[in-house]
Amino acid sequence: MIERIRMLEARLASAQDAPQEVDAMLDLAWELRHVDPARALELAQTASERSASSDLFPVSYQKGMAVGFLLLGLLHSDLANYDQSLSYLFSALTPLEELQDMKHVGEALDAIALVYSRLGAYQEALQFYEQKLHLVKMLGDKKSEADLLSHIGVVEVCWGDSNRALTYLSQALSLYEELNDLQGQAEVMGTSCSAYCNIEDYTNARLAGENSVDLYQQLNSRKGEAEALNNLGEVYLALGDDEKAISYFQRSLKLAHEVGLRYEAAHGVYHIGNIYLQRGELAKALDQYQGGLALAEEIGGKQLCVEFHHKISEVFRQQGDYEKALFHYERFHRLKEDIFSEAANARLRNLEIAFQAEASRQELQVYRIKTAALNDEITERKRIEENLRKTNEQLRQQIHEREQLISDLDSFSHMVAHDLKNPLQVVIFGSQMLLEMLQESLDEDTAVILRNILQMGHKMRAIIDELLVLASVRQQEITLQPLDMGMLIEDVKSRLMPLMEEYNAVILAPDKWPVALGHAPWVEEVWANYISNAIKYGGKPPRVELGATPLGNGYIRFWVRDNGMGLKAEARKKLFTPFKRFSPAQATGHGLGLSIVKRIVEKLGGEVFAESEGLGQGSVFSFTLTDATPFAPPPLSAAISGGSISSTVE
Repeated sequence: MIERIRMLEARLASAQDAPQEVDAMLDLAWELRHVDPARALELAQTASERSASSDLFPVSYQKGMAVGFLLLGLLHSDLANYDQSLSYLFSALTPLEELQDMKHVGEALDAIALVYSRLGAYQEALQFYEQKLHLVKMLGDKKSEADLLSHIGVVEVCWGDSNRALTYLSQALSLYEELNDLQGQAEVMGTSCSAYCNIEDYTNARLAGENSVDLYQQLNSRKGEAEALNNLGEVYLALGDDEKAISYFQRSLKLAHEVGLRYEAAHGVYHIGNIYLQRGELAKALDQYQGGLALAEEIGGKQLCVEFHHKISEVFRQQGDYEKALFHYERFHRLKEDIFSEAANARLRNLEIAFQAEASRQELQVYRIKTAALNDEITERKRIEENLRKTNEQLRQQIHEREQLISDLDSFSHMVAHDLKNPLQVVIFGSQMLLEMLQESLDEDTAVILRNILQMGHKMRAIIDELLVLASVRQQEITLQPLDMGMLIEDVKSRLMPLMEEYNAVILAPDKWPVALGHAPWVEEVWANYISNAIKYGGKPPRVELGATPLGNGYIRFWVRDNGMGLKAEARKKLFTPFKRFSPAQATGHGLGLSIVKRIVEKLGGEVFAESEGLGQGSVFSFTLTDATPFAPPPLSAAISGGSISSTVE
C-alpha cells in the first residue's frame, strides 16, 4: 500500500493538465481513505471544486465532480457525519447515472443504503439495496450479489421480518457456496442462526450456528468463532439446556479473552450469570456479573452496565444485603434514564437527517426536470414547475404531520415510562425491602399499611402495563408465526398461580392443541385476560375449561368456559369496551383487559365472542386465529441449500 501511495503522489506531482491532476487527486484520495482520512477528505474536496471550475475546464468536468462527491460521501459516512454524507452521495448519484458509470453508481447506492441502515431507517435502506441488487444481477457480479443478499438479510432481521430475511440469506448462501467463499458462508450462517431463533425454530438455529462455528474455525477467525459460539449458547439457553449453554458461553469467553474481544466477553458472562441466578447459585452469579460489569465499564457499554447493575441488585436482594442492592438499583435506574434520553435525542437527529436527505433528493429531481424542460415551451415549463411546487408542498405537509405524530407518541412513552413507571418501581422495591428488613420488629398496623402500599403499587403498575400494551398493539407491526398453544397456556398458568391459589381454581385444558398463526406475547395476554376473568367471576370454587375448535374456514376458535353466574345480553354487548367490567359489584380491575383482547385479536386478523345461555349457566369467551396448517414452514433442506449443514438433532 505504501508503494502504491508513493506512485500516486508522483503521478499527481507530474500531472500535465487539469483532468490529469483531478484524476490523480481522486485516485490518491481513494487509496488514503482508510489510512489518512483527513488528507483524503481534503484531496476529494479540492478535486470536486476544480472539476467545477470554469477557469480550468471549458465545461465542468462532470466525472471528476461526481466521483469526488461520491468519495466525500463515503468519507463523511466513515466519520459518522451522516447528513453531509447523504447530501454528497445524492449529489453524486444523478451525474453518475447520466454518465452510465455503473461501477460507481453501485458504490453510491450501497453507501446510501448503509447510511440509512445506521440511522435505523431500514425501509429506505432496503429500497437502495434492492436497486443495487438489480444492478449487480444485470452486470453478472455474483460476489457483489451474494454480499448484497447477505446485507439485506441482516437489515430484514433488524427490521423484525426474520422469515423474509431467511429467504435472502438462503440465496446468499447458495452463491457463496458456488464461489467457495467460506467467510461469506460463515457470516450468513451466523445471521441465519439469529433469524431462526427469532421465529423459535431452534433446530435450524442450532444447525446454522454449528456450521457457522465450523466455518470460522476453518478460517481461523477467532472473532467470528467467539460470536458464533455466543449465538449457539443463546440457542441452547432457549432450549432449556443450561449445561450446554454454559459450555458454549465459556468457550466463547475463552476465545474473547485470548483475542481481546471485550464486548463478546461481557455478553457471555451476562448469560452465564443469568443461568447461575436461575439455579439459586448466588455467589457464582455475583462473581460473573461483577466481572462483566467491569468489562462493560471499560468499553463504555452503557446498556450492558444497566443490565449488570440490575442483576447485581437482584443478587444482593436475595442475599439480604439490602444496602448494596439499593445502591446498584439506583445506578441501574440512573443509567437507564440516561440511555433513554440519549436514544430519544438520537432518534430526533436521525429523523432530521432523513428529512434533509429526502429534501435533497427532491431538489435534485426538481433540478433534473427543470433542466430537461428548458427545451420545451415556456408554458409547459411553468405548468411542470407549478405541479412540482404543489407536490413538494404536499410532501412537506405529510412529513410535518408524521413528525408531529412521532413527537406525540414519544412524549406519551416518555411520560409513562419515566414519569410514572420508573418512580413507581422504586416505591414497590422500597416497600418490599422494608417489609423484608423489618418483618420481625413491625407492629401489625404498620405492616398492614406497608402491605397496602405494596399492593397498590402492583395494581398501579398493572394499569400502566395494560395501557402500554394497548398503545403498542396500535403501533407495532409483527409477523405472524405458528404458536405452541400448550406452552403458552403453561406460561399463563404460572403467571396466574397466585390468583388460582387464592380462589382455589381448577383449570382443565386438552393435551394437544391445533396450531394457529399469531404473535406469542399478544396471544398470551389474551389467554391471561380470559382465564383471570373466568377465575374472578366464576363459581365457588371456579372451574375453568379451555379448548379449541377448528371451524373449517381457515380459522380456529379458542375458548374459555366458566361456571359463573353468566351474562345478560345487554351486558355482553359492552364487555369489550374500555373501562367496562363483568360485574361492578365484584369488580377488582380497571376494565381495560377485554378491550386489549379485542384490539389484539383484531390486529391478528381474528374476532372475539362472549356467549351465555343466561344467568346461572356460566359463560364462554372465545377468539379466533388463522389456522397455521396451510402455512407450515419448509424444512431446513428447503430453506438452506447447498449441503453444508449436516449435523443431526440430538
